[in-house]
Amino acid sequence: MIEVQHLTKRYGPITAVDDVSFKAERGEILGFLGPNGAGKTTTMRVLTGYMPPTDGKAIVEKMKSMPTDDKLFGKGEVRKDGRKIHPMYLFEVKKPSESKGPWDYYKVRATIPADQAFRPLKEGGCPLVGG
Repeated sequence: MIEVQHLTKRYGPITAVDDVSFKAERGEILGFLGPNGAGKTTTMRVLTGYMPPTDGKAIVEKMKSMPTDDKLFGKGEVRKDGRKIHPMYLFEVKKPSESKGPWDYYKVRATIPADQAFRPLKEGGCPLVGG
């Protein structure tokens, strides 16, 4: 679920996004339409945590609190700074005699837990995360 309440973003005297509100439930598809300079990219940057809003509230916390599982990176979580963390793997290429079939080229040599594989949250420098 994504919810935006009275979102405003200003760059000095210029208002890029002015009092935008919307809600997208899980499974809904949402599109932003508008001319160049309408604030579409700025709104997405605020939603993703790339920049803070000047005023209002963008709620993506529910998404960040849910575990993730995708085919490329596997199970993980999204931290407060928006970074997806997941275990990392060290692979070794198998010898042809060790392979048991097509696409059986690698063996896992080590698994690095997510909290050790990524820079700690407190060292990330994200302005949206205090401390």
